[in-house]
Amino acid sequence: MSTVFLLQHVHEFDDGHEDVKLIGVFSSEALARAAQQRLSDQPGFRELPDGFDVSEHRIDGHIGWPEGYITVQPDQERFLYDTYAADPGCCSERADCVSVSRWTPLSARH
Repeated sequence: MSTVFLLQHVHEFDDGHEDVKLIGVFSSEALARAAQQRLSDQPGFRELPDGFDVSEHRIDGHIGWPEGYITVQPDQERFLYDTYAADPGCCSERADCVSVSRWTPLSARH
């Protein structure tokens, strides 16, 4: 199966939100890393050199978010975090339950 490599840059802010920039899609990891290197001295990127991410993705092999999504407002995140801390098993069957910013309201799960 063929793969591609996505180069992204993520700026994570103190309040928890993220600015994700898709820089490009490449046929090899080496090409993605070369693009990263070319950008690393540019404004914004040079201040956050650890924000780069190269990830491998199968072509025609995976559909992300197969169950859809629900937007979680910032005031709901604390509730979800507290609930998960009290019952870690509530999300164990969900692969997308690894980050508070990706959690859906528990009422939508159970």
